[in-house]
Amino acid sequence: MDTSAQSDNYTMEENICERHFLDNVSQNSQGRYTVKLLVREQMLNNIGDSREAALKIEGHQETF
Repeated sequence: MDTSAQSDNYTMEENICERHFLDNVSQNSQGRYTVKLLVREQMLNNIGDSREAALKIEGHQETF
């Protein structure tokens, strides 16, 4: 399917959505879809410190 010919008929908003989809969704050889998640760079820098905090919280949770 030729998406460039189809996108000529899209509104500006539809073109933005189409571009976002094409940039963030892919399909692997097994037919499964992969969607990129938006992540703030600052959060990635702090993720290494989160395991210990998560384990502390987990230890204090009650089981219902």
